Amino acid sequence: MMSGFELIAALPYDVRVELILGGTAVQGVDYTVAGTTVTIPAGDTTASMDIQIIDNNVYESEKTIFVSMGSLDGAVEGDIIEQMITIND
Repeated sequence: MMSGFELIAALPYDVRVELILGGTAVQGVDYTVAGTTVTIPAGDTTASMDIQIIDNNVYESEKTIFVSMGSLDGAVEGDIIEQMITIND
């Protein structure tokens, strides 16, 4: 599963975005991520983060992952967007 981040215009330098993860799903139990920062490379407008859902073969109720933007390095915050991902077992 992918979570994406976008600039309204390409910049001539990298932009680093720190992410805040929350929700009812537990990192390391229900899902894994490679890190909590993404970099939008110079000249690009988008970057994404891969979220791997862990299938533990146990039926559980619906869980959520909230991905929100923390601090930015190299850009100014626009609209704060929080993405919600739902895990259905």
